[in-house]
Amino acid sequence: MTAIPAIYNPEGKLITETQAIANTFAEYYTKLYSSEVDDDLLKEQEFFDKIKLPCLNEQDQLILAGKITKDEIAQAISSLPYNKAPGEDGFPGEFYCWVKPEGIDVLFEVHKEAEKLVVPSHSQIKLS
Repeated sequence: MTAIPAIYNPEGKLITETQAIANTFAEYYTKLYSSEVDDDLLKEQEFFDKIKLPCLNEQDQLILAGKITKDEIAQAISSLPYNKAPGEDGFPGEFYCWVKPEGIDVLFEVHKEAEKLVVPSHSQIKLS
């Protein structure tokens, strides 16, 4: 017995023979990964070629790609609004302002450790 006992082919016919099932999958994935370019993809590319999207200069790219600093953490804490619902961590902005002097160092260390845990491909994108 095979792992997939039956499938429907693109014409809607039920296929039950092992070799025919394998062939149907092979045809499907060959077509799926073929180099045919869909008209919709061409239209999308034409659209993006026509519009002028802003680009970051090299200095801004370096700043964004750089490591977070304690000054940035302090600025972020200072900009937190009062009397608002807490964020995902459950702490309101007032808490961070209250623990600000020591909290900056703690948050900086937590961020450094968290960076080690994040897979780069999940945290970085390339815009071109």
